[in-house]
Amino acid sequence: IFSNSCCSFDNAETNMFCLRSMTGSIILFDHLHATGAFSRKSPIYIKGCITVLKNYPGGSPDGLLNALRFTTIHLNDPDTPANIKHLLD
Repeated sequence: IFSNSCCSFDNAETNMFCLRSMTGSIILFDHLHATGAFSRKSPIYIKGCITVLKNYPGGSPDGLLNALRFTTIHLNDPDTPANIKHLLD
């Protein structure tokens, strides 16, 4: 799903819009779902989403990564996998 397919537009502004939308959707889902976006049973492929944000060729969107770090509720839950927490360190 995220083998650069979300960032495949020619316009850099469109790519950033997609990344912002993805980040906002993750935050919203994390706030609304009982177990959050970071649990193993989440339908979101969170590892792929974070990898896309970190490897974005137009520069690392640090603000979006910080939004995931500091505005999500379930990131620091005990059932959040350690590899996901490590990706956002």
